[in-house]
Amino acid sequence: MQHFTVLEGDQSIPLNYKKYGSGKPLIVLHGLFGSHNNWANICMQLAQVYSVYALDLRNHGDSPHSAKFDLECMAGDLNAFMIRMGIVKAIVLGHSMGGKVAMTFAQTHPEKVSKLIVVDIAPRSYREGQRSLVEALVDLDLSTCSRQQDVHKALAPAIPSIEVRYFLLTNLVRDEQRNFTWKINLKTISASLEKILRGISPTHIFRKPTLFLKGEHSDFITSADLAMINKLFPLSDVKTVKGAGHWVHIDETETLVQMVSEFSSTN
Repeated sequence: MQHFTVLEGDQSIPLNYKKYGSGKPLIVLHGLFGSHNNWANICMQLAQVYSVYALDLRNHGDSPHSAKFDLECMAGDLNAFMIRMGIVKAIVLGHSMGGKVAMTFAQTHPEKVSKLIVVDIAPRSYREGQRSLVEALVDLDLSTCSRQQDVHKALAPAIPSIEVRYFLLTNLVRDEQRNFTWKINLKTISASLEKILRGISPTHIFRKPTLFLKGEHSDFITSADLAMINKLFPLSDVKTVKGAGHWVHIDETETLVQMVSEFSSTN
């Protein structure tokens, strides 16, 4: 895990990242509540061909916390990261919230994106469906939990899915006093959720190859989204990942790697 250096006067966040392999650059952006670790398996496989940079977005993973949290500032963080790493152009892949950051970056810095891959998210706005997850984490008194299993049990009434609880608990760490705390910036995420879930700008069109990957059992991309996708990303293709829900990279890892590899290698 590494950080890049912040230049004096720069307002960008020094993102934590991990690099895999060597070759043409491919940047991976995780979703809400995620981190670069969620994509480690996929990154290692893609690293057979590419230099894969898996980032922790601000307020997530081992990247710093900030009170400012929206799609534009995260796209700015990505731009600053590429400048400092000397990456002129890259394939950019983003899942969920990371997909919205990737779309925003492609719209504002199209010259820096050779191809765009968006995993299970559309350009539209979303209702605050994640609000219940955020509130469950905020409302939980971690001081009453001495074991990770205690946290699982306490979250169960609000979050019945054991898979979702396991995913969220990847953010659970112990502080210097060995007490549980959340690695993510819950306060800012909760206050900024509406900004993260809003739609992508309808005035910028990205005219380069784009692949949207939809989880078969997910409703994050529907047939009603196709018109907007085709308008904003006219060189896009929408494909369904069979057997996958919203967490496509976890549900169907091998299929996702194959589809990303095929799209990325096509001229």
